[in-house]
Amino acid sequence: MSRAGQAGEVGSVFRCELAVHLAVHGLRGRPVSGLDVPAGVWPVRLDFETSDPTDDIRVTFSDGRRAYVSAKRKIDRGRPLEETLTGWVGQVPTLGADDLLVIAGEELVGPVKNLDRALRRHRAGLRMETGDESRALALLTDRLPSRVRGLVLDRARVLHLPGSIGPAPHRDLLAALMNLVVADARGPSAVSALADFFHRQRARRSGVPSRTGLLP
Repeated sequence: MSRAGQAGEVGSVFRCELAVHLAVHGLRGRPVSGLDVPAGVWPVRLDFETSDPTDDIRVTFSDGRRAYVSAKRKIDRGRPLEETLTGWVGQVPTLGADDLLVIAGEELVGPVKNLDRALRRHRAGLRMETGDESRALALLTDRLPSRVRGLVLDRARVLHLPGSIGPAPHRDLLAALMNLVVADARGPSAVSALADFFHRQRARRSGVPSRTGLLP
């Protein structure tokens, strides 16, 4: 397999693991840490490869808000971020009052490592404390058209899932959450079943855009 093909495969695996992460939180009725939604709000539906400008995963929450998620296993200042911002700008006209724009990654590189903290300070109306935060925020402000910049910065979230496609601390956390939903401490089996479902769905679609609702 070519290097590009390997990167694409790894990216697909990450998208599946991200879907498992979101689904487990939805089944458990828990907010997704990092998205800053209210305590009583959790995912109730996942749609994949939609016609949205940000098309990896659309998450619908229990209060009706949506998050448009761009899933990029490794995020630096280059193409993954550029593609995400292009999608976000195209998504702006469709945003509801509380909808979110999310970039999710396993590996955050360079200034992107400080982007979540910079966005949190921006939303709180605080000045950047460090040069690292200023450089991280500039990754967005320098690339966004002025007409949408303020809205995108307010709605943007970074969802960091380190180690999500490697061995298991991340899976262990999800399994612990699922142990509170399924009987007989079968959380690990339930998480594995979800992962297998998403992987099979991905293989069956073979890249053809489609929608799959996960939760009622």
